[in-house]
Amino acid sequence: MVLRLRPDAFRAWTQLCVQALSATRAEIDALNVFPVPDSDTGTNAYLTFVAGADAVAALPDDVALADLVRAHTDGLLTGAKGNSGVILSQLVRATFHDLSLDAAVEPADVARSFRAASDAAHAAVGRPVEGTILSVARAAAEGAEHAVESGAEARDVFALAAASARVALART
Repeated sequence: MVLRLRPDAFRAWTQLCVQALSATRAEIDALNVFPVPDSDTGTNAYLTFVAGADAVAALPDDVALADLVRAHTDGLLTGAKGNSGVILSQLVRATFHDLSLDAAVEPADVARSFRAASDAAHAAVGRPVEGTILSVARAAAEGAEHAVESGAEARDVFALAAASARVALART
């Protein structure tokens, strides 16, 4: 099955991210113990993604996907709250940096985007520490790469990356 990214689906995805973070922000705040237990990681992630979604929502309906992605990633970075917001903005920016927005997305493209995101998140942190979002991002990249090696289709690569991220999250 061919996977293509579409403007309407991207807009919906930005809203789903905000909804998911809204529903889990208190739980994420309670988990936050590194580098200090400031209990704001979930709130900062939520507010960062609200800024990205707002930037997309401000654009007309007929805007090209590339413009939506640029607005979202710029909105994430300029609206980033705290270290977690900056890290998340770098994860998303790197994910979309080399991903084709106007052609079919191949499984290897998905794996490369997850690896680029993990690498960018590590680069955004002065002293990377295991057991954080960095570990979860790396696990997602490794899951995506394993899926490609196993012959998975592009949609399945996303699903296997997410499953790997969940396992890593449970270990943090």
